[in-house]
Amino acid sequence: MEESDNVETSQAIGERLREIRKEQRLSLHDVEQHSQNEFKASVVGAYERGERSISVARLIRLCEHYHVSPATVLPSETTIDLTLEEGMSRRVVIDLSKIANNNHAEAMVLGRFAQSVHQQRNDSSGRFLTLRSDDMRILSAVFGKSIEDFTVRLAEINLLADQDKQVSAH
Repeated sequence: MEESDNVETSQAIGERLREIRKEQRLSLHDVEQHSQNEFKASVVGAYERGERSISVARLIRLCEHYHVSPATVLPSETTIDLTLEEGMSRRVVIDLSKIANNNHAEAMVLGRFAQSVHQQRNDSSGRFLTLRSDDMRILSAVFGKSIEDFTVRLAEINLLADQDKQVSAH
């Protein structure tokens, strides 16, 4: 991705963040207050103007405050087609015990995602989380990667269950 693409993407994400904030009738100051100063008004304003890039982890946190999916903020020209099944030739299993001490953005997102899935499935005792094809399509889109590239990234940052690392090492 070229520098001009990064600027355009930041601007598109910023415009969408502003639209969402205004739809919710929030001022920049309201966002700062509601987030208990996690998001300073000046920083959110810089994100919205595209003057400052937002990290994936921060985007997800801001979207949580707005109660919207991060996928709704991503520009359509960079959004991955979530209807495609390619890249899901095998199941992907996350070892949840590896998430707690992992500081990568993907681990933080998967930790929150796993909590949500376990609550929905009424299963809080599991050590592993099998990501379904829909899960992988959404998560890979959030990170702007193909499903296969996202799976490789999960192996790189040591989140896959041991049997999955062997499969992805080929």
